[in-house]
Amino acid sequence: MQNNPLLKTGEFYNFEKNNPMKTKIISVLAVIFIAAGFTSCEMLNDCKTCRQVTYVDNLWDHDTDPAEYCGASLLAIEAMADYVDGNTRTTWECN
Repeated sequence: MQNNPLLKTGEFYNFEKNNPMKTKIISVLAVIFIAAGFTSCEMLNDCKTCRQVTYVDNLWDHDTDPAEYCGASLLAIEAMADYVDGNTRTTWECN
């Protein structure tokens, strides 16, 4: 094993305040952690909570559990026409 003077003096682990490499590493890690905290939907505000609601004779009958939809899925749901069968109408409602 070779004697390394840098390890003995502790300079190998010494990060000074004006060390540009340390600043770059911390900046990259900060961006990664911030990006990991958000989804693309949240950043674009392109999400809504939608549920299917069924009306019979224009009175509420039942609905599905709400779920979050984003992007193309949300656009497809919002573009869907109501399904009408006699006096029953099923529609998507998004908030």
